[in-house]
Amino acid sequence: MMNSKIKKTLIFLFIIDAGLFVLGSLTFWDIKTMNEQTSVFENEIIINTKREEALDSVVNMINDTKLSVAKLDTFFVGKDEALAGFIKLVESMAKGAGVNATVGSVSDEGVAKDLLRMKLTFNGPWQSVINFIGILESVPYKIETANLSINTITSFDNNEPLPQALSTKDVKVKLASKEKLWSGSVEFTVLKMKP
Repeated sequence: MMNSKIKKTLIFLFIIDAGLFVLGSLTFWDIKTMNEQTSVFENEIIINTKREEALDSVVNMINDTKLSVAKLDTFFVGKDEALAGFIKLVESMAKGAGVNATVGSVSDEGVAKDLLRMKLTFNGPWQSVINFIGILESVPYKIETANLSINTITSFDNNEPLPQALSTKDVKVKLASKEKLWSGSVEFTVLKMKP
């Protein structure tokens, strides 16, 4: 009888052990599957975090360079509407320096039409002419002077055409005061935004 009781106990223990083994195996399998899924999610989080950091870095770089880009843009004459503004700027600089100036021609140049060629004639007293040239050289654009000539106006003949924008009265008053008038022309190129 004892033998039968021991056999039953052993069979019962074997069944419990087998059940625990199967339950442990299933639990291990579930834990392994969850670990794999967690690892995949963790890798996705790391990748997304790195993408966000890279995007934040680009955004910060763009924000940090906005002022530099804006400053750089001021070195170029802009598109059509800015071209008129640049011509007005040159004319107002001449007026501010006490010089009469007239824009003779404006044209696009360069391989990509990225240069603006401008011809300008001017006249006025020597100091005003020199001031105007200095102001023109100091504008915050990339300007390259191609030609510059300055001549004195020593006499006035009623049959000769007047230098631009001067009236007969202006010339006679200047010549009578022994203050020489100077006339000149300048041709220069300036960088502009590409069309």
